[in-house]
Amino acid sequence: MKVLLVSPYPPLRDGLANYAMQMAAGLRADGDDVEVVSPQPSAAGSHEQFMTLRGLLRVARRARRADRVVVQFHPEIFFRGMRLDLFLRHYPGVFALFRWGGAVEVIAHETPYSDGGRAGAVRTPLWRLLWRQPAGVLVHTEAERAQMTSRLGVPAGRVRVLDHGERFQRRTGVSRGEARRRLGVDPDVHVFLAIGFLQPHKGFDRAARALSRLAGDGVRLDIVGEIRISTPEHDAYLHLLQDLASRDRRVHIHDAYVSDEEFDEWIVAADTVVLPYREIWSSGVAERAELYDRPVVVTDVGGLAEQVAAGGVVVHDAAQLVEAMAKLSGAEVLPETTDTEPGGTAAERVAPTVRRRAELLRQWHDPLDDAARPILPLGRPPDVRADPLALPPIPTEPGVKTFALRVVRKLTGWQLAPIVRYVNALRAVVLDEPGDERPSDG
Repeated sequence: MKVLLVSPYPPLRDGLANYAMQMAAGLRADGDDVEVVSPQPSAAGSHEQFMTLRGLLRVARRARRADRVVVQFHPEIFFRGMRLDLFLRHYPGVFALFRWGGAVEVIAHETPYSDGGRAGAVRTPLWRLLWRQPAGVLVHTEAERAQMTSRLGVPAGRVRVLDHGERFQRRTGVSRGEARRRLGVDPDVHVFLAIGFLQPHKGFDRAARALSRLAGDGVRLDIVGEIRISTPEHDAYLHLLQDLASRDRRVHIHDAYVSDEEFDEWIVAADTVVLPYREIWSSGVAERAELYDRPVVVTDVGGLAEQVAAGGVVVHDAAQLVEAMAKLSGAEVLPETTDTEPGGTAAERVAPTVRRRAELLRQWHDPLDDAARPILPLGRPPDVRADPLALPPIPTEPGVKTFALRVVRKLTGWQLAPIVRYVNALRAVVLDEPGDERPSDG
């Protein structure tokens, strides 16, 4: 069978690229003739622009020559953003691929199932129409299958659950002792591991806070990964994790991209993998942990509860996370720090409890509220102010060169001007200065 796989592909450092590589290897092992087309030059051999109508029409034409077409879908691959103008700009190309790309099956790694506001009133019906075009939709959990049918209106017969780890293979054969030796980890402690890109929705700060409630030096937490894309939000989150690690020497931040082999070595070295996500659809890390028989602690979001193998734990709040980590490691739970119980009125007596509960809720749902450090410009004194960005002035001197520069400016200005306005708006917000422009949220 001739299979076309439409997906990011190595050497791109991305979870979907790795997923695609393992899927392609598995399909070839089954005897299929697999061709891969990626959105940028890669080991796939061919690439097209996934964010242009022309590029996706070319993919669709190629897809019609295949017996089976598998599209790995994540909004960031096909849309520059979900803001309404960007959504409408990229929608026709994605619709064309789904509708006229032949026997298209879409693996939905992540897709918004609900959309509010005035922009949502436009996006939602178009989104539902889009997902009814492919011949099949593959999701990783029954929870996602229910969302696809109920919220997006995809006929139940077209939605199939695909085991997230179906094509996963082990990438290391080292023992736990050897893995710890290579990684410089004490052989006698209980190692909790939180691994993946460092992003607020991963909730790794929750694991660090939970570890602070465990007593003794017999436990440690290793947070392994890098910022996928440097943004003010992601940089602030790294600062938050570093700050939490500075308060507890048992928390170790490994801010670097790791190879596939080292990724698996960290899992082998760990006693427990902790995935306290705030938002996720399904987790490849949970599947890799299962490959090596490592218990996983997850929050009850998306379809994670379905992915947890025997020995894993599903938690719903900070207290349950602490309890689960204590039980798995055998560590004693330290009492919560409390204020001295005041006298006075009933309201005064209950106030410390209310404050503690509010603090727990804030930490659980809004981690970046802790990130008080300046995040832009990173590493620069707080009194430094970068000048606003501006397009160069249009030249007025006579001559051929001036004419050419004016033509280039006219041709590119309409694309560059919105970027300049957006950067200046971000600058104004970060530096707490008044700004003339603010980017539209669609």
